Amino acid sequence: MKKKIFVISIPMLPADNLKALQYRYPDGSLSMETHFPGIALLEKYAPGKAPVKIVTVRTSDDQQRTEPCYQLFHKELGDLSAGLDLALEVGAEIVVPHAENEEKSRRHLRGLLDAYEKDAYIYMDLTYGTKLTAIELFASLCFAEICRGCSIRNAVYGKYAFDNSKAGELYDVTRLYHMLRFLETSSHMDKTSFADLVNQMLEG
Repeated sequence: MKKKIFVISIPMLPADNLKALQYRYPDGSLSMETHFPGIALLEKYAPGKAPVKIVTVRTSDDQQRTEPCYQLFHKELGDLSAGLDLALEVGAEIVVPHAENEEKSRRHLRGLLDAYEKDAYIYMDLTYGTKLTAIELFASLCFAEICRGCSIRNAVYGKYAFDNSKAGELYDVTRLYHMLRFLETSSHMDKTSFADLVNQMLEG
């Protein structure tokens, strides 16, 4: 049975800036109330008989802002585990520096590549972290698919509610990943045919 691997980004925010929301899934259903899009992702896709591995990605910063968020994540993970009657625990933790440099990128990608297991189903929340962290998360999916034979099942970005509402949104970016992979594999076409293909895709 294929393992489900959930890669979940942890925010680098003061804990009192986090807001408990109900996230709307792409199919229109709603999650439990949670501070983390990754918890909503687990609630939706972790149930079943397949074993689950959770990989967290968080930033190491001088003000230690990620630590309270990480502790809150673990509390919600424990509550979800009990509610679903599933063994949910973090199987790998990736901590990356706050500074953006080549060493940080290598360290981050190495952690991700080591966490991906052969033939697994991949689910990813790339909401939090620096902008480059999100790009690195997204880029690592290509390695998981090509080199580990993984299936990219779901990648999401959580929209924060800036007003007083409790309504969050999970944007499905999986189609963007598959579109980019399709374009990459089609790039051997002559320029005119390739341009026509791109235009057809963008016209929907």
